[in-house]
Amino acid sequence: MEHLSVAIADDNQRILDMLDDIIQTDKELDLVGKAKNGEEMCQIIKDRQPDVVLLDLIMPKMDGLTVMEQVNKQEFVDKRPYFIVLTVSDRKKLQKMHLIKVQITIL
Repeated sequence: MEHLSVAIADDNQRILDMLDDIIQTDKELDLVGKAKNGEEMCQIIKDRQPDVVLLDLIMPKMDGLTVMEQVNKQEFVDKRPYFIVLTVSDRKKLQKMHLIKVQITIL
């Protein structure tokens, strides 16, 4: 089976470390990048083209919703990742995620 490449973004270091540990224990997952803010995640997506992005919505510099919007608009992304959203703070953000037409799962 082909491995899934995964990138994670969260401004909480403990969450990043926990997700990193979980991914490292699964032989079918490859961690290709970790980011503490949305700008870093956009760069990781551009450079590494992950299959899946675990994404916190509330982060400094650029929030997760803006990351999804940027990726959806950019031509530099050959393969758009599947987003798994780690937090949803309100109904308006949830509705906006559906409007930008990204593939998401909300945890």
